[in-house]
Amino acid sequence: MSAEASERARPTTSCPAAINSGTTAEPTQPDARGRLAQAAFELYAEQGYERTTGAEIARRAGMHERSFFRLFSDKREVPFHGMEQVALEFASNIRQAPPEATAIQATRLAVEERCRLIQQSRAHAKLRREVVSGSADLRERDLAKHGELVDAIAAELQERGADKMASTLVAESCVMGMRIAVGAWLDGDQDTELVDVFGAAMAELATLVGG
Repeated sequence: MSAEASERARPTTSCPAAINSGTTAEPTQPDARGRLAQAAFELYAEQGYERTTGAEIARRAGMHERSFFRLFSDKREVPFHGMEQVALEFASNIRQAPPEATAIQATRLAVEERCRLIQQSRAHAKLRREVVSGSADLRERDLAKHGELVDAIAAELQERGADKMASTLVAESCVMGMRIAVGAWLDGDQDTELVDVFGAAMAELATLVGG
């Protein structure tokens, strides 16, 4: 049995050491999942993903171990915390695009808005990439989350009147363009604007397709 499985299987009989305030927070408090995710990434940075357990994450966040497993099925879900909200934000931004905007214009506007948010958390984005790239299981989950985001965008584009093939092509190309742009941005000059890197990636794609 793995260390993670052992941690989960063992009954919790004591309250872990509290963090900062001297009290133990319960998941009924606001943004408990966010606090656990933050604690997890702190531990990933200190000791690596593989060596970090759900119990350690809970202790760092000042919660009971059982609280972690009520909010996350296991530690593999933590790097993808918030992805559901990201999909909702994409859909909302596409919905708010001007009526005359084409499918790709509306989607690019949504991606650019997301890029501005990622720009504000470069260190976290870099750590997340390191964590995900270092685990075959996480890479597989990352691809699945990629597919879910594409599906959400395509569905919203179809609501705007695009047909299924066009909406899927637009969603796939824009999400892949964003992923490639984020990678190039993280490897490049920290003063570079992610929005500009995304624009360059999409321009390159247009050139390749046009050629």
